[in-house]
Amino acid sequence: MKKTVVGLTGQSGAGKTTISDAFRENGFEIINCDLVAREVTNADSKCCKELAKLFPSCFDENYSLDRQKLGEIVFSDKNKLQMLNDTIYPFINKLIDEKINATESEFVLLDAPTLFEAGADKLCCVIVSVVADFGIRLERITKRDGISAELAKKRFSSQ
Repeated sequence: MKKTVVGLTGQSGAGKTTISDAFRENGFEIINCDLVAREVTNADSKCCKELAKLFPSCFDENYSLDRQKLGEIVFSDKNKLQMLNDTIYPFINKLIDEKINATESEFVLLDAPTLFEAGADKLCCVIVSVVADFGIRLERITKRDGISAELAKKRFSSQ
């Protein structure tokens, strides 16, 4: 069965989850790429073993990732962010492709904040981008993720 894949992207805190819910209510299977990223970085995964070579201070002996520590490192250094992305995106895209092929739904939405950076836009028939005011985004992210405004701003600047 040929799949219709819609890519949903936008900056952190812009409202992708709300839009994603609307697509779900209209029959789309949703693939949350943030959750896919968490899945490929489960402790002792192949991806974590690769990342641990680059960011050893962010892992324990069981290859369990400290995401906050990694975020502090990569969101303040564009070169390290690029190293992270170059390592993790192939794992993420492989799993996304597997999930698209495994779904029985004809319609799939990729909720993907870094759709273009990851190269996952190549999997999509059409792309929707969500935008929101900076202040609204900042408020949403600090509440949702329990992080400081300073860390949220670093995250924004890396996008």
